[in-house]
Amino acid sequence: FSDSDTAFIYKAVLGYDFTDDIRGYVNYSTGYKGASYFVTTNTDPDEADNFPTDPENSSNFEVGLRSAYFDNDLLFNFTYFDMKVDDYQVRASRVIDEENNIIFAGYVNANEARSTGIEADVVVKISDKLKWSFNYAYFDARYEDFADTPINCPADDGGLLASRCTTDSTGRQSFDQTGLSFPNNAEQQFLSTISYNTQIADTGWNANTRAVWRYNGSHTQSINELAFGESANPSSSIWDGYLSVSKDNLKFSVFIKNLFDKSYTTRQRINSEGFGEAFYPRDWSRYVGASVQYSF
Repeated sequence: FSDSDTAFIYKAVLGYDFTDDIRGYVNYSTGYKGASYFVTTNTDPDEADNFPTDPENSSNFEVGLRSAYFDNDLLFNFTYFDMKVDDYQVRASRVIDEENNIIFAGYVNANEARSTGIEADVVVKISDKLKWSFNYAYFDARYEDFADTPINCPADDGGLLASRCTTDSTGRQSFDQTGLSFPNNAEQQFLSTISYNTQIADTGWNANTRAVWRYNGSHTQSINELAFGESANPSSSIWDGYLSVSKDNLKFSVFIKNLFDKSYTTRQRINSEGFGEAFYPRDWSRYVGASVQYSF
């Protein structure tokens, strides 16, 4: 297989300094991702709907503020963004012949996908030794136009998705995802860090300790989760602790991940038959580690 294409992309930024410490800006940019092929032992070019997958073309509007106060003891940044992607490349699979195990698995194009959200950062220098930072993000990712998804319609006893399914004269099923969110998306995310640096008496050793809080909101539901009335991956609130001491080229570090031993998953998924699975990260339960580093 082969394909070629050309594209012109650009970026334009307009900034304005309200003061020496406060700057606002507006940004508009475009992007491009080339055509793609997804070839496996199950790939049949005659069955693929878009082969190769059409290129993606994106546009992003962004407006933001970058600011510093009290001699840089307080920093505040804010960003609003709205990104649109035409012909968004997304993986899909459809059973063509269940008896002979013939499955189409490949990438197809959603006519339009969109991601809109905000990001905010705050950094506070409480003292020469103590600093606090906080990051917040919210974004809504959804299909704006994806009326003909070439997948088998999900089981839907409750009828919530039945109106989105169609079957043509050949028995080919398709599903309308227009307006639905991207699955497994934690729309709200927080990250907060408190750090303390100090010298240990007159020993020449420096110590740094950090406490980190990370929060992911509950994730958006997949098609199968909507069909079976199942919740998506739940929210998680995890604390980590770090301590390091260093002198010259030598550094000792200790960490505790998941300090309060709260079990969590980064992804849960319901398949088309209603069976679930979950992915547990390395720190799904508390664990402790240490390291020694020497720089030459």
